[in-house]
Amino acid sequence: AVTATPGLVGQIVNVLFDHSLRHGAGTLTVEVEGEMVTIEDEGPGVEEVHVAGLFERPADPHAKHGRGLPLARRLAQADGGRLDLVGRRPARFRLTLVPAAPPAGGVDATAEMPVPPDA
Repeated sequence: AVTATPGLVGQIVNVLFDHSLRHGAGTLTVEVEGEMVTIEDEGPGVEEVHVAGLFERPADPHAKHGRGLPLARRLAQADGGRLDLVGRRPARFRLTLVPAAPPAGGVDATAEMPVPPDA
């Protein structure tokens, strides 16, 4: 379980899908494990020269490209999470969300409840 704003997570995933469609190739794989969502395609990946500035806003305010990933990272951060490039070839992005706090009273709602002997 995570604490996240559905609209923000949806926008982040949309940006990553769009990025893959524009710059990647092949099958798009989405892996969800715990609080992490990893998205990877089979394209050529991100060239080393572009890695450092991948999440920076374009210097030219009128630039038509380069806004998606910086926006997606800011949205993740605004929601308490983070967005990182975790693999260059192929491009592999990971959105890490905030784990949900345990319910009040410290009881884990996902823990198995004991079954009474007469059940």
